[in-house]
Amino acid sequence: MRADLPVAGFMLIEADDLDQAVAMVAETPCAVAHGVVEVWPLSRG
Repeated sequence: MRADLPVAGFMLIEADDLDQAVAMVAETPCAVAHGVVEVWPLSRG
């Protein structure tokens, strides 16, 4: 099977809170194309 588009990837971003993180990823190509975007908080420490 062949896919014309990437099927997986990840990106780490730094945001002050979850709302800012969601706003930042809302304009990414995957989100704009109605793909799946997950936002997971990571603890510092």
